[in-house]
Amino acid sequence: MLCCLVAKAEDDPNALLKSKGLELDGSTWVLPIEADLNREMARLRQLSGALNRAQNEAQKFEQMLGKVNAQIAVWTKQHQQLLKEAKKPMPQSKLNRVTDEIRKLEAQINAAQAQGNERRGELNAAITQVMDGYATELMAFYAKGEASMKQYDELAKDQAVQAAIKASSEADGRPITLGPSDNFDRQWKTIEQMRDEIRAADIPLEKDGKALWVTVKINGQAAQRMVLNPQSNLTSLSSDVAQQLGVTVTPEMKTLECKFSDGRVVKGKLVTLDSMQIGNFVCKQVDVIVMPEDVADVPSILGKSFLDRYVVNIDQGKGSMRLTEKPAPEKSDKK
Repeated sequence: MLCCLVAKAEDDPNALLKSKGLELDGSTWVLPIEADLNREMARLRQLSGALNRAQNEAQKFEQMLGKVNAQIAVWTKQHQQLLKEAKKPMPQSKLNRVTDEIRKLEAQINAAQAQGNERRGELNAAITQVMDGYATELMAFYAKGEASMKQYDELAKDQAVQAAIKASSEADGRPITLGPSDNFDRQWKTIEQMRDEIRAADIPLEKDGKALWVTVKINGQAAQRMVLNPQSNLTSLSSDVAQQLGVTVTPEMKTLECKFSDGRVVKGKLVTLDSMQIGNFVCKQVDVIVMPEDVADVPSILGKSFLDRYVVNIDQGKGSMRLTEKPAPEKSDKK
């Protein structure tokens, strides 16, 4: 029975090629991924366009916000002058007018700042959502494409496949080739370019006083706001956030001391998180310090244990942080 099956495979080269997962498309034997290529590329371009639109909208907002901040600076100066004037002796009626003007300016300044922060938060959230979707779909399809390219290489080295391609050509009386198709080669170059582009990206930040806040996904769960501090050697989580995420802390874990700007020294537990994600950048196995429950006034901090894996450039004017993946260290051939 086995001999008969082998003989039939030799007699029908197309059967052998199909058994390798190939399909004949025109005059080229291709892998199934090629059937989905145009649809996937259209989807990726759609997501890329949505990301560009969201980023452009955020950029226009920042330009508009610059004008608003200039007006706030004028109001602030007027406010300071009125506060000084209010300290001088004057009739009650004039003092009432000055006081009303002070309150009016305070309301204008607070409202403008609140509206600006709210809108920036909305735009940043929109960018993060679109970026996550785009990066997830792109990297998933890239992984499939990379696997298919490797499979094509293996098929090209398979003598039985090459013999079947030759036999198929002779049987059809026309040149038959093994993929990838010309279309796949072109699109694959575009996909590689897209992948390279997401290796560097601008991450929106939210300014609150002197602090810069960034949105981070921890262990694949709901996003958390953390204070960006590139000078901090380690990343830290507040006790509340750790509990929300289900991060387990035990007495046996290593204890580290943290010194804060107010001089306090706090002992926290060293924990290794499964993952941390900012935008499309995901780090595995990140060391963090979990603060004790009695330290409730310290926010979670994003420090070097995450940031040192990237080239980091912070632009406070634009309210963004540019992350660029560092090249993977070259493997040494020396043993």
